[in-house]
Amino acid sequence: KGDATLLTYTILKAVPAEFQEQKSYALGIFEFENGIRALGQLTIKENLKTGMKFRPIKSILTKNLDGKEVSGFKFEPI
Repeated sequence: KGDATLLTYTILKAVPAEFQEQKSYALGIFEFENGIRALGQLTIKENLKTGMKFRPIKSILTKNLDGKEVSGFKFEPI
């Protein structure tokens, strides 16, 4: 719950098979206001800086190899 601060991130360019529709995507480690940390996919890949504020949003992450949608949280900048 609440906003999260981007602690570190990486851009994946060799994506897993489930993410073949995307040529690359960003993953980050976030720390929420209550101290809990989470790993998540970012909605942007450009102009990222540690310390940025993000909010989690429920989203479809990808389709698995059987074609079923996989839902979860992505993080979008505030």
